[in-house]
Amino acid sequence: MKKTEKFQYFLEEGKVDTLLLQVVLKELRKADPDIKVAILGSGARSQRDTSIGMINSRYKASLNSDKSFSMKYEAPVIARYGRVSDLDLEVISDKLNQTTVDQIMKQVLLSKFFDGLSKIELTCYHPDDIEKYFVNLNSSDISFLVYRFCIADLACLPNDIISTDYFLQLRSKIFSLINEDSVLRHCLIDDGYKSFKQRVKRAMQLAPYENGDLMTTLTQNDGDEAHTYFSLKTATTGQALPPYSVKGTESFKGVYPMPDRRRSDSTQVKDEKRPIFGPPLTAYTDKIHLGQLISVTIEDAYARLQDLKLNFNFQVSGPFWDKKGYTNDNLVKADIAKNTQSVTKKLQKIGINRTKHLADDSVKAQNTMSELLSLWHQMGFLQKDDNGFLLRMGSALQSFGLDRGSANLSTRLSQTVAKYVDESILIPLYPQDQQDSMIHTNTYGGHYLYPTFSLLSLFLQNETDSGLIFCGSNVATQFALPLIVALASKGADPSKLTHVENQLVTDQSGKRFSRFAQIPYLEDLWQEASSAGENLERQSNRSVLRNEESYAFAIKYVLLGLFRADRQPKYDVSKFTIALKNLLKIKKVVHSFKHLKFDYSKITDTKNRVLEDFKSAVNKLDMKQAMLIYEANITILWNEFNKNDVKKESLESIVLMTYILFGQQGIDSIYDL
Repeated sequence: MKKTEKFQYFLEEGKVDTLLLQVVLKELRKADPDIKVAILGSGARSQRDTSIGMINSRYKASLNSDKSFSMKYEAPVIARYGRVSDLDLEVISDKLNQTTVDQIMKQVLLSKFFDGLSKIELTCYHPDDIEKYFVNLNSSDISFLVYRFCIADLACLPNDIISTDYFLQLRSKIFSLINEDSVLRHCLIDDGYKSFKQRVKRAMQLAPYENGDLMTTLTQNDGDEAHTYFSLKTATTGQALPPYSVKGTESFKGVYPMPDRRRSDSTQVKDEKRPIFGPPLTAYTDKIHLGQLISVTIEDAYARLQDLKLNFNFQVSGPFWDKKGYTNDNLVKADIAKNTQSVTKKLQKIGINRTKHLADDSVKAQNTMSELLSLWHQMGFLQKDDNGFLLRMGSALQSFGLDRGSANLSTRLSQTVAKYVDESILIPLYPQDQQDSMIHTNTYGGHYLYPTFSLLSLFLQNETDSGLIFCGSNVATQFALPLIVALASKGADPSKLTHVENQLVTDQSGKRFSRFAQIPYLEDLWQEASSAGENLERQSNRSVLRNEESYAFAIKYVLLGLFRADRQPKYDVSKFTIALKNLLKIKKVVHSFKHLKFDYSKITDTKNRVLEDFKSAVNKLDMKQAMLIYEANITILWNEFNKNDVKKESLESIVLMTYILFGQQGIDSIYDL
């Protein structure tokens, strides 16, 4: 048997790897008709290990005085769990670049042939870079080319003559330069890779599950193929380095779904335009509770700063259980229309307006949801039982690299992710308790969908690569996690999906509010604002604050102060009085210093001049900090007023921040328009 034959394999027909490679090759050849593609390693034999482990495991090697290697497991910076055997693709092309390959692979990852738990490593070699490796190559050189294309198993598609001929010729050329008695003999003939894999690599990949302090020693014995292989593998000089790591070469490497690009050294949100995703409103009733009001107010402030257009998102599918008296779908639709209109008007009264109304029972929403679930099915994320489908949440989180502590998730949500992954959690997509009483509820595959999943359609109708997700801690696992998985499935970069979690609001005694009892509604907030205005009128004998614009200002002032991630905020009715007092201070300054001539009508053109620390706080949804900055600047302005030395910059800062926080209605309340 010739050496070239010994190391040449063809992928078995019908295997997933074969089908995947066909998809990859087809897309790559659109960009380069002469491209050559092969699979290396266990994938070449269609024998990839499908058990779960850390596929990007790391190990640190040290050479001992007796020439032995000591290897210790090290957790990678970004832990990624999945199939233990990743898929190594070797590509030869002089036309492709990193950007083109990234775009192509992004589409491949969404194909039905891609196993969502796998990692693909694609290395593209420029022919000129490969030729350089043959310069001064002799029989004893430890060369990357030898290691990569001779020691590792390699396979092409049976009908891909272009690739097969190229790699056979490449191997023949390498073999012709290597003597049987060289230092490479054990790796080439006795298969040092297999020995290393059995003794070391497999154990390293499973180390997080078995022993995080795993350490292995390889001794230098005549028959120790693994030691020889590792000598090759760990060489760091000369031609042992891969072409893509050498400066000035055109070769490159991509890892997909790109765990190396998911690193984040900070939890801070960059000052960039990103969509925002918050819990939707409901149309089960026309009442708007405190939690919903906090959400829409936060969205409004963030959107004004980012120049985003928002929609009113309504979750209207289920749960209209018959115990609530809903027994007819037409009655439900009529109630939804009435409640939606009422909620919209109430929010408009406090200055919250949106361009569109989206509902999760629309045809578009249902189609969007069906497409998502079909995609999940293709990616292997769905499991079926007698009642419907379940989301393999643990596997999905692994697949997108969100396990083991993402820097962009809240601490509590990160802990939940780790638990879901460790326990391979399955989340039912269907309602578990009200199977026989479902009214106005979406379906998939003939099974009811729980409303938590139906609402995902509201946020997937436009593609996005990033986003800011926020919600209360009580719904974080129900809302944020499925949304993150959904957005990532549609192509968003998980490292650009940031979750901000609001702590649950309590009453003044520290008791948690519940939507089933005690929680204030918008009507209650109007009453508190009105009472505060009346009290201030009695104290000052002035009625300048007794109007809807002032009350709306006070309501949003209080709501903005209730969004905080550091500790549980308290709903304190005395804050309505504080809000109105601060509004009165601003009004007095504005009317006393009209000669400063700040043109509020051009506020949208000048808002970029807002204070950087304030802008940063709003961008990160750190509304506690934003309000502290706002209040501090009101104090500065008021002190200048008392000294009759109001500076234009101070007034401008207040007006700009008022616009960001409170909108046009806030400006109107300042100028009494």
